[in-house]
Amino acid sequence: VLLFAFALIAQAQNWTSVTTGLSGNIWGIDYADANNIWICDGSGVALSTNGGLTWIPAGNAGDGAYSVAAISANTAIVALGPSSGDGKILRTTDGGTTWNQVYTAAGAWFNLVDNISSTDLWAQSDPINGVFHIVKSTDGGVTWVLASNLPTQPTNVVGILGSYYRIGNTCWFGTQGTTLANRVYKSTNGPDGPWTFGTTTDQSVNCVAFSSVFGVGLA
Repeated sequence: VLLFAFALIAQAQNWTSVTTGLSGNIWGIDYADANNIWICDGSGVALSTNGGLTWIPAGNAGDGAYSVAAISANTAIVALGPSSGDGKILRTTDGGTTWNQVYTAAGAWFNLVDNISSTDLWAQSDPINGVFHIVKSTDGGVTWVLASNLPTQPTNVVGILGSYYRIGNTCWFGTQGTTLANRVYKSTNGPDGPWTFGTTTDQSVNCVAFSSVFGVGLA
């Protein structure tokens, strides 16, 4: 049984282990609000409706369910980076009882899905045919379309699972690979870009965070 560490807001210095019911490593977590939280472990999904104190099984979204975007206690989106086959995006509206496939792309491997608002979301996949595959939804994840101004792929460079950050409509994501893999891509126009990039001194940007849109960044 995997134990999930949860910090009480009123006592941030104290951490308590709670049982999630998931058997794998927790890769994705997202808050819909202070009470409703979704997590995923690469296949299974769980939901808490009391701020993380207890967890409810929320179904099996499938192989590669590494990233989740929480909309409400009933609705969430999961992006798949499967070990084989096509990358997919799934959606539930009944607390995880059923998961419906809402998008698929041959050759995709999704590193993230993120909700800018309750209606606007974006998801980023490893490149397909030399172009990073970024899609967006404007109807709460019901339908998805390819974003505009997609960044091209340097040789042997892909995205990294969970390596992204967003403040408002400004989005960043990191990369990894064997050459030119020290890039952090940035768009100030949400998923539609255009995407620019900055470079770090070392390869493989496993996580990024920023103090503000034009402030200090850490990678």
